[in-house]
Amino acid sequence: MIEPHASFESDPRRILIVEAEPETRELLRVGLASCGLLIQTAKDGAEALSHLESGEFDLVLLDLRIPDMDGLELIETLRTQRNFTRIIVTSPYIPKTVVLTAISLGVTKFMDQPTNLRLFRNLVKEVLQGEETPERRAFRFARKLNFAEAARTLEYHPKPDPEIVIWKRVFDRLAFGRSDQDLSEFSNDIMEYAIARN
Repeated sequence: MIEPHASFESDPRRILIVEAEPETRELLRVGLASCGLLIQTAKDGAEALSHLESGEFDLVLLDLRIPDMDGLELIETLRTQRNFTRIIVTSPYIPKTVVLTAISLGVTKFMDQPTNLRLFRNLVKEVLQGEETPERRAFRFARKLNFAEAARTLEYHPKPDPEIVIWKRVFDRLAFGRSDQDLSEFSNDIMEYAIARN
């Protein structure tokens, strides 16, 4: 069932929560109950794909540990279908190699399954309402697998702090088809900046 709430009533956003555990799925749903969103839930990959094929969503909250397929497989399937819906991964203890693969597939936010609901809601709002900064434009290109344009967008960034430099190098490498192994030298920095901190 899709549930409308309060603060996005004039411009409702559709969120899909993909989570196998009923208690956690309900926690995430309740955690967004005051944000004025249209919320749909799925317990596994097949149900998630069915929802995504039947309608557009503004954001997917995805636990990679779904029972019927690997979470990365679900993301790969979406990208193959030219579906570039924004995704927040909500899995704890993600291996660095998995983070790198998820980033290459356009995932830009990672967080542990939230226990602090206020921070969780703020992260969702940030993703949905973020301004079109150079970083946002770059990740929009990256979600379309256009890594060369993503790197170009960051090339003349007005404030090239270490995070921006790291992402530009990552996009450069992905644009030239470098392997995950080649990206591994950046893994510690990527983890530091890519995983949302509580």
